[in-house]
Amino acid sequence: MEVKYAEDGAFDAACKKAMSQIEQEGYLTVLKQERMQTIHIFGIACYKKSCKVEYTKQQLS
Repeated sequence: MEVKYAEDGAFDAACKKAMSQIEQEGYLTVLKQERMQTIHIFGIACYKKSCKVEYTKQQLS
């Protein structure tokens, strides 16, 4: 899970940045090394009292 501030309400851009950071920083690598079979990935963008959540799920075999 990664949370970003959505400058001027740019929710889509902030969600995309959060999801990219999860992949680029290798957050998933540790979970894969621990042999997690299902990984739920959340990119959250917040602005004032609103938020948007982008979600994906990785099913590993």
